[in-house]
Amino acid sequence: MFVGCALTLSSRSSSRLKGVWQIKKLAGSNLHKWCYGINRENAKAAFSQRSQNMFQSYFNEKSKARFFCTKDSNSESFDADNVIGVKSYKKGFQTAEEAKESDLAEKQMLVRELYAQNNLDKAVATASECVELASSIFGKQHPVYASSLNNLALLNKEIGNYTAAIDNYSQSIGIYKEIIGYEHESTATAMNNLAETYKTYGDRSKGMQKHQLYLNSLDLLHDVLAVRKKLLGEASPLTGSTMQTLGRVLYFLGNKEEGTKNVLEGAKVIEAAVGEEDPRAATAWNNVGYHLKIEGKFDEALPWYEKAHNLREKLYGSQHMHTIMVKNNLVILI
Repeated sequence: MFVGCALTLSSRSSSRLKGVWQIKKLAGSNLHKWCYGINRENAKAAFSQRSQNMFQSYFNEKSKARFFCTKDSNSESFDADNVIGVKSYKKGFQTAEEAKESDLAEKQMLVRELYAQNNLDKAVATASECVELASSIFGKQHPVYASSLNNLALLNKEIGNYTAAIDNYSQSIGIYKEIIGYEHESTATAMNNLAETYKTYGDRSKGMQKHQLYLNSLDLLHDVLAVRKKLLGEASPLTGSTMQTLGRVLYFLGNKEEGTKNVLEGAKVIEAAVGEEDPRAATAWNNVGYHLKIEGKFDEALPWYEKAHNLREKLYGSQHMHTIMVKNNLVILI
C-alpha cells in the first residue's frame, strides 16, 4: 500500500502522501519544473540537450524532490522510496512537446490523487498512460521513463498483479543502472521495491515457488542494504526500512534469530531518525507487531499494534485504509 507519503511517491513513503516537493524556476523558461535529483555526470550522456538544459538548475543545487513515495509494510506495502517525477505548470506553452510534458505532469498528479482515494484500478490505468507519455517525450533510456515504470509497478503490486510489478521494476532498475549507476539512491529504491514485491508475492505463494521468491528478495535486500548504508548511513530511515524487510525474509527462510534482530533494530533506527509522530514510525511499529504475531508472541505484539493504530488514526483518521489495516490486526489479536 502507499503509505503516508505520496509518490516513491517521497517516500517511500509514507511515503504515501509524504512526498516532498521542491520548486525551481528555470531561467529563461516559462515552466516551473519539479524533478528528483540525479547524478548529472552519470546521466548526462543519456539526456537530450533540451533535457539537460531543463534540469540544469536543479542538478547544480543537488536538491531532491520526491513524487510518489511509499512504504508501509505489514504484509507489505510500498517501501517508500523516491522516484523521479516531472511536474510542470502551464504558463503559455510554445511547443507541442511542452504541452505533452504538462499533460504528463497532470496525469502524475492524478495518479497520486486516485491512490489517496483508493481508486487503484483507475490509478493503474492512468499510471500506464504516464509510462507511454514519458516514453514519447523522453525515450526509454531516461530516468523519467524509469520513474514512470517504478510508479506503475508500485500500483500493480498494490492490486496484487505481482508478475506485472516485477516486470515493471526490472525494466526500471535496468534503466537506472545504465543511466545513473548501481550505487545511486534511485537505483537502490527500485531494487528495494522489487525485493518487497518478491517478498509479498512469496507471502501469497506456496511450496518451492514461495521459497524461490523469498530467495530472490533476499539477494536484492543484501545489495540494497549495503548501498543504503554507504550512501545514506546506518541511521537513515530507509536503511532501517530495508533492515526490517530483510529481517522478515530471513525469518521466513529459517534464520529466525537474525530475522527478529533485524526487524527490531530496523524499527529503532526508523524511530530515532523520524521521531514518534511520523507515519514511517507507525509503519515500523506495525511491522514489529506483525513479526511478533507470526512468532506467536501475541501479548508482545499488541502494544506495537496499538501504537501504530493510534498514530495512524491521528494522522489519517479512522477511515483511512492504513488505519483500518492496523485496526484489523488488533482485532485478530484481541
